Amino acid sequence: MFNKRLLKSKVVARGMTLGDLAVAIGINASTMTRKLKQGTFNRAEINAISDVLQLTDEEIIAIFFAH
Repeated sequence: MFNKRLLKSKVVARGMTLGDLAVAIGINASTMTRKLKQGTFNRAEINAISDVLQLTDEEIIAIFFAH
């Protein structure tokens, strides 16, 4: 499962908006909204998000592979 709340908190902690994150990883803001609702990020997007937000391995697992 995908932990949307934790991802959003990491975005805010970095002083960004979800729109900023979308631009930073090279997708449209509406695509980001859809992906957040569905939790359907591909490997490249997860890698890009983790780079932009400087996520640890544990945070990546907690956000994108939550139980």
